[in-house]
Amino acid sequence: MQITKGKTAGSLCVRGLEEKVRDIRTKMEFLRDLERQVNEGKAELRGLAAQAIAGVPGHSGSGKVEFVDDRGGAIAVSVPDPDQAGNRVALSAVLQEAIAEENTAEFAGLIETVETCVLEGSWVAWMRTCIAQWEGGGLVSLIGINFRSVVRLSADGVRRLRLVGSEKAASLLSGGIKAASVSVR
Repeated sequence: MQITKGKTAGSLCVRGLEEKVRDIRTKMEFLRDLERQVNEGKAELRGLAAQAIAGVPGHSGSGKVEFVDDRGGAIAVSVPDPDQAGNRVALSAVLQEAIAEENTAEFAGLIETVETCVLEGSWVAWMRTCIAQWEGGGLVSLIGINFRSVVRLSADGVRRLRLVGSEKAASLLSGGIKAASVSVR
């Protein structure tokens, strides 16, 4: 094994392990290609699961779909429930703008803004007493109280976009709700 100075500052170049390097590089390239194929397959199964659920009259639009093979194995795809707020993620500014630009009825009223307030330290005890006496409370300094607004797709908006089926609707959904999970059973 021969060690020399590398091409960039602080790096070293090792010679004498060429065969091992070729073998590991080949395996790494194979794994990278295999990962790409698996991700493409997962994306296809997510789409098929959404289609399967949409094809069941009166179904909520979420749940688990199992794709079975002829040997007893299966791949489960869990489509997230839009009624669970945690499944609807904050929309990026780009997606908010894209929704605002749409003036069609199918894209109207898709988003909701949820405001939260985080209390820390002595504000927690203060809030507990204020809740008990809310009606009689006075003006209070807001130092230490942090307000946060989250803009996300509404549950109804997710259901409506799933029914639309256009590329635009799919794009909005992909950025507004957690992806369906895919697992081997």
